[in-house]
Amino acid sequence: MSRFYFFQSELHQALNDNVIYPCYQPIIDVRTGSLYGLEVLTRWRGESGYIYSPANFIPEFERTGLALEFSRYLMAAVSRDLGRLDALLPEGMHLALNFNAASIQTSGFVREYLAFQSSFPAEKYAFIVEVTEAQSLNRISRTVLQLLKFSSTRIYLDDFGTSYSNLDYLLMLDVDGIKLDRQFIQEYQVPKADVIIRHLLSLASALNLDIIVEGIEDEPQCDYLKAHGGYLQQGFYHAAPLNYDDLKIYMENIGLNK
Repeated sequence: MSRFYFFQSELHQALNDNVIYPCYQPIIDVRTGSLYGLEVLTRWRGESGYIYSPANFIPEFERTGLALEFSRYLMAAVSRDLGRLDALLPEGMHLALNFNAASIQTSGFVREYLAFQSSFPAEKYAFIVEVTEAQSLNRISRTVLQLLKFSSTRIYLDDFGTSYSNLDYLLMLDVDGIKLDRQFIQEYQVPKADVIIRHLLSLASALNLDIIVEGIEDEPQCDYLKAHGGYLQQGFYHAAPLNYDDLKIYMENIGLNK
């Protein structure tokens, strides 16, 4: 994948111009077909219309020391979007945001996140912080995550089974769930992958952890997971990431189909 480099001034300008925006990908409980939650993702629409993925620009906010500014911007955008959709969103819905160690370790992160959480009606949503890793979580990160736990935030390990997000984090952190990386379900018909998936589903159940499987692209994958207890699913088979307008239509359709 090509690496994009941005000057600090370009990143500031992108935030000022609101060309970075949140998208929301539904997470479905396939036992009932109901909406379990939304994961917040981000996109950047460039001047040419090119859409940058977060892998292209989030590392640049971190490299230039703007990680907290980006997190603050994103949380304000999410609060604004969902505030306008509050009547359409179900009580108790899980709302997940991704942060990595660089963001979590930034001075002021806890204050900003708690302000974001308090911007919603009390107990309207179940808040989730998904820890994404390109680097290991140090003592500061673990302390911050514990502080968030005290505020009733649930902690999930994202991209579980890859990079640093591994079994030792289940010992070090008081986590509530894991996100199984898409590469596993893409290979589910390979005997070795099948064994890994089934054992991870069993491990999560034994530890009383939620497990969400990412990257569901077709009905056979959905049915395979459902047969083995993988009930919380996310992927294009269920729904693509939705911008605000598309999420509004999606939620209105859910209401019509009840």
